Amino acid sequence: LGAGGLEGRPLGEGAMTAALQTLSRFKRLAESRRVEDIVAVATSAVREAPNGGDFLAAVASQTGIQARVITGVEEASLIHTAAVHGIDVGTGKAVVIDIGGGSTEITLGTAAGVQLAKSFRLGVIRLGERFVTSDPLGGGDERRMVRHIRHELGDYPRVLARSGYTRVIATS
Repeated sequence: LGAGGLEGRPLGEGAMTAALQTLSRFKRLAESRRVEDIVAVATSAVREAPNGGDFLAAVASQTGIQARVITGVEEASLIHTAAVHGIDVGTGKAVVIDIGGGSTEITLGTAAGVQLAKSFRLGVIRLGERFVTSDPLGGGDERRMVRHIRHELGDYPRVLARSGYTRVIATS
C-alpha cells in the first residue's frame, strides 16, 4: 500500500485498488467462516498519507470494514502481543522486531506485556525507495542506508541490550 506513497506523498491509485480487492477477498473469506467481528487497523502508509482518510472511507464504503489508524507504538504493542502468543518466551524477556513496508517496530517485553515499544520510519519500501539505486545493492547505497538506520535507531539498541533479553523474534 505504501509503495510510492510514503514520506508525505499520497497513496497511489493502483496500490489502493489492490488493497481494496484484498480486503474484499478477506471479508468474503471471513463471512464464509461465519466470523462475527472484523477488526482492521491501518499503519504507517495510511498514517502518513494525505489521502489516508479518503482510503479509509473507500474501505468502509466498498467493503463495510471500519478500519482505524493506529499509532506506531500501538502497532508495536499489538505485534509484540501476537509474537509472544505464537512463540513461547517463558518467563524471560523478548525483543520483537517487525519490519514492515513503511516502518519497523521494536519492542521489549515478556509474555505478560510490553515494557518498551518504538516505531521507526525504517520500512523496507521506504528504505528501498530512498537508498536503492541498483540491483544488486551497491556498496555506496548500502553504506548510506546503514548510516541512516543507525542514526534513526539512536541509542535504542543499547537500551535494549542493557535491559537484557533471552530471545529475539523477527516478523515481517
